[in-house]
Amino acid sequence: MRTPTQITLASELAIQCLSHTKIAAHLGHHRKTIRLWLKGIATDGLAGFLARHAQAKIGTATSPASSCDDQAADLGVTGS
Repeated sequence: MRTPTQITLASELAIQCLSHTKIAAHLGHHRKTIRLWLKGIATDGLAGFLARHAQAKIGTATSPASSCDDQAADLGVTGS
């Protein structure tokens, strides 16, 4: 199940008064993740939170190894 679907389902289950712990167990996420999702939904609404969540996932992440290699190259350090 994709994350936007899980977020929507978490919202629907919360409306039905399920606890964060039960929602987390059902969806396979930590209860703190569920709490953060529901807090974001309460602040931005479901559509707004989903849009913000999708936007946060768009950026390109660098792996720690490549980041360290880049930093070493900037400092003039070469690999062995």
